[in-house]
Amino acid sequence: MSSELDPTERRLLGVLIEKQLSTPDAYPLSLNALVLGANQKSCRDPITSYADWEVEGAVTSLCNKKWAMHIEGGRVRRWRHQASEKLGIDKAGLAVLAELLLRGSQQPAELRRNAGRLSPIHSDEEMQAILDQLAAKLPPLVKNIGRAPRERDVRWTQTLAPDELPDGTGLSGAAASAPPSPSPMVGGSTPTPAQLLARIEALEHEVAELKRSLGA
Repeated sequence: MSSELDPTERRLLGVLIEKQLSTPDAYPLSLNALVLGANQKSCRDPITSYADWEVEGAVTSLCNKKWAMHIEGGRVRRWRHQASEKLGIDKAGLAVLAELLLRGSQQPAELRRNAGRLSPIHSDEEMQAILDQLAAKLPPLVKNIGRAPRERDVRWTQTLAPDELPDGTGLSGAAASAPPSPSPMVGGSTPTPAQLLARIEALEHEVAELKRSLGA
């Protein structure tokens, strides 16, 4: 499972979980909402600049892997995640997983603060219990990666996809509480064959839907 999601898929799965918990009235998400959520400047590390076609290809790939599903009906196509069904975890576990997907590895204290915006986590002991439950899954959904230099506590990371930064670190506690600093922009790169295939599948689906609506 550790290599199942690429960086774009990882970001979109985090966005889908986050928006379900934080703005349920606007969920499931349209393509435009997915693009905005993936590229927003707050609560993200690294900051990205994904194009519409990259996001559409990645969310189609998530559907093929059963991490997301397309919601039929309505004028605008929308998507929802299937992490709850696939992983069998509760709201607090989803909140912690979403924050690790969106920001990278974190210490328990900062993770409790960040995930608490999506689901209340009332104590350090409760935070540790959630991490222990996620780590006890088969296969584990999170893992302890030890202390980074000059940090007081160990870091935890998710196991659904590799951390995007080479050293496996996300925002530190100080960086998380400070104004956002410029981060490397991710996205806009040459598409991989898998991304192109997912994009073709998405376009074929749109053409089929258009033909049905025209009675062709």
